[in-house]
Amino acid sequence: SFTLHYRPEIRAALDAGARVLAAMQPAPVLRRLPFDPEVRRRVAAGAALLDPAREIRITSPAGTDLVMDKTGRRALAHYGAADRPGQLDFWTAGMVQAAQLEGTLEGRLVLDTGDCCFRLGRVIAQPVTIVFARGRAVSIEGGDDASHIHDALAAGGDEAAFMAGHMAWGMDHRAEWGPHLFSSPDHGGGAHIEAFDGNVQIEIGSND
Repeated sequence: SFTLHYRPEIRAALDAGARVLAAMQPAPVLRRLPFDPEVRRRVAAGAALLDPAREIRITSPAGTDLVMDKTGRRALAHYGAADRPGQLDFWTAGMVQAAQLEGTLEGRLVLDTGDCCFRLGRVIAQPVTIVFARGRAVSIEGGDDASHIHDALAAGGDEAAFMAGHMAWGMDHRAEWGPHLFSSPDHGGGAHIEAFDGNVQIEIGSND
C-alpha cells in the first residue's frame, strides 16, 4: 500500500535508527529502475542545493509561477537505497523532495498538454490552471481534466485535501515519460513519471 510509509510504526522505527526501503512498484518496474550510483550522485547534489534554501520559486513556459517558503524544512534525497541509519527510501525513486511551510504556497500552477496528474493516472489533454492562495488550491480551471482533479480532491469531504503538500523534482536519466507508464505491465505504477529527469511535482493534499 502507498500509505504504508506514513504509518506511525515506520516513523518510530526510523527514529530508532532503522533503515526502511519501500518496494511498492510492480516487479517489472523494480527491475527496470534498480539502484544506480549515478542517480544517487545527482540526487545528493540536488538535495545539497535545496536544503539551505528558504524560498522556492517554480516557473514554466506554460505559465506556472509559484512561490513557497521552506524555511527550516529539510531537503530529502531519494535514490532507491536506504544506506544510512534512520533513512526511508523507495526502490525506483530518483528525486529530491521538500515540504514547504503550510499555508505559504502562492501563485499559479499550469498543467500543460502532456503533463501528468499522478493520482488520477492521467496525462493532461488540455491545459489546467490551478491557483493557490495561502497554500490552498482556490481555483481549478481547464475542461475535463480540471473537473476530474477537483472531484478527486473533493471526494473525501475534507477541505484539507485542497492544501498544498510537498514539491519535488525527478533526476533519474533512465526514467521514461508517456501515457503507457501507468497501465502497461512493464511500466505501471508511475515510478517513471515521478523520477523522470527534469520532472517537477507539486503535491496537493497530504504533507506527511
